[in-house]
Amino acid sequence: MKILQLYDTIMVRHGLMLVGPTGGGKTKNYQILAKAISALKGTNEIFQHVKYDILNPKSITMGQLYGFVENSEW
Repeated sequence: MKILQLYDTIMVRHGLMLVGPTGGGKTKNYQILAKAISALKGTNEIFQHVKYDILNPKSITMGQLYGFVENSEW
């Protein structure tokens, strides 16, 4: 159920973060979803090979992580 919820969220959002307690299944959730979508490649044009990268949010600035507007004249 959680994998389907993640897929549904990905389909309607531009970006997301998986948060939760240690051992809560966050890593396995996205890994299984990536393998499933990759396995479906070729059955439907919406499915493609999935590649993901792990990012340490402490290694970049908040602006790089979330985006920012520079020189805004509001």
